[in-house]
Amino acid sequence: GSGKLFDFIPELGEVVDAEVAEGVRIRMPLVLPISHEYQLGDDPETDFVIRDVSVQPVDFENHQVICCASTIVAWNVFQHFYPYFDVVDTDWEQVLDRSLSDAVKCDTRKECVNTIRRLVAELQDGHGHVADQRQVFDDLRFLQARFAWVEEQVVVTESDDENLQPGDVVINYDSQDATEKLGELMSLHSGGAPWRRLRALGELEQGKVGEPLKLTIRRDGELIDLEIELVKRRRFVRASEDKIKVLVEGGEAGGAIYYVDFRQVTPDDLQPVLDDLAEARGIVFDVRGYPRGGEMVFRHMTDQVLKSAKWQIPQQIKPDRSEMTNFDTEGRWELSPLEPQFQGKFIFLTDESAISYAESCMAIVSHYQLGEIIGSPTAGANGNVNPFDLPGALRVSWTGMRVINHDDSQHHLLGVQPTIPMRPTIEGIKAGRDELLEKAISLIQEEE
Repeated sequence: GSGKLFDFIPELGEVVDAEVAEGVRIRMPLVLPISHEYQLGDDPETDFVIRDVSVQPVDFENHQVICCASTIVAWNVFQHFYPYFDVVDTDWEQVLDRSLSDAVKCDTRKECVNTIRRLVAELQDGHGHVADQRQVFDDLRFLQARFAWVEEQVVVTESDDENLQPGDVVINYDSQDATEKLGELMSLHSGGAPWRRLRALGELEQGKVGEPLKLTIRRDGELIDLEIELVKRRRFVRASEDKIKVLVEGGEAGGAIYYVDFRQVTPDDLQPVLDDLAEARGIVFDVRGYPRGGEMVFRHMTDQVLKSAKWQIPQQIKPDRSEMTNFDTEGRWELSPLEPQFQGKFIFLTDESAISYAESCMAIVSHYQLGEIIGSPTAGANGNVNPFDLPGALRVSWTGMRVINHDDSQHHLLGVQPTIPMRPTIEGIKAGRDELLEKAISLIQEEE
C-alpha cells in the first residue's frame, strides 16, 4: 500500500544511541532505506553489517533456554509498546531481573509457562494472558459448578453437581486453605484484583484426568469433606434466561418492566420488540459479562449523539516509549438517535466480569447518565488486544490501545463505577435470589 503509517516519521540516518547495560551500548537506525541505489550495509562506516545466520530448530525440552528467550522477547515488547505504564505500579526493570532469575531455574514446561504468566501479571492488564499452544486440552476436566468471591470467601453460586449446593462455602481445596489457593492462582493473572480473582476462580473449577477434586465445604454450620469426579466436557451452563422477558406486567401504573440480557441479546433480537420496549415503564439491562452487540439500543434512549470513550492508538517510533505522547485518536463510536425513543427508567447491572467491549458500552451509560448502575466496578481493561508468539509455542495477548474516559480521566484498572454499589450475599445465593435484579425492579417501582 501507499501512504505513511504515522504522521511523524524520523529522517533517514536518524539513529538511537543508548547504553543498554553497563559497558554495553547499542546504535540502531530508526529508518531502513529500501531503494535500488542504496541498501543498509553499503556504507560500513555508518551502517550495520548484514550477515547470513543459520536458525536452529526450537528445542522444546530445553526449558531454561526457552524460558530465557521468551522472557527477553516478552519483556522488550512491553518495554517499548505497552501504553499503560503511566498508571500501573510496577518496577519493570526489576521484573526483568526476577523473571530471568526464575527462567534459569525452570525444570519443567509448567514452570516456564508460569514464569511468563507472572511477568505478564506485572503489567496489571486485564487482557494480559499467556496461552500454552502445546497444552493437551483433552487432559482437562471440569467441575459442574461455579465459584464466586462472596463476603470474602469462596462460595458455590450455581451447581449441577449433586455434591454441591448454592451457598456452600469452600474451606479447603485439595487439602489447602481455599483462600490461600485462590491467592496463589491470582498471582498468575494480570489486571485489577477483582478481575484476577475472577480468572483464578475459573481455574479452581478445572482439573486433570484422574485427579478427583477434594473439597472441604461449610454448609449450614457443618463441615463436609467431598471427593468429586470432574467431567470431560463442561455440561454446566448458567441458569438459562430469556434474552428479553417481562419481569412485571403492565397495569394502571403504566407499561411493563422488561429484562434485557445484554450478554446474549443481538440487534436482530431487539428489532422486533423495540415498540414494546419504548412503551415500558422500566428496562433492566444485565451487563454482568460480555455483550454480543446490543449497543445499538442506546440510540433509542436519548435524542443526542452518543460517543464512546476515547480510544488512542500509540504511534510508537522510538524505543522505551519515549514518544508515547503521539496517538491516533480518530477511531470512536458515534451513535445517532433512532426511533422509537424509549420513555421508561433504565437500570444497568454490572460487575468485574464486564471487560473491554462491555466497558465501552458501560462507559457510555455512565458518561451520558442513561440510568442507574447497580453492582460493582467493571474490570478496568479496555482497548484492542495485540497477540504475539514466543519461542516454545507460547502466545501472549495484551492491550495495545490506550482507552481513557470521556473527560480524559483514567479508565485502566478503575473501570466504570456503579452508582449504587452492591454485591450478592451468601444468604441470597442460598435462597436462589438475584439480589441485584431485585434492587433494580424496586427502584423502577418506586417511581410509581
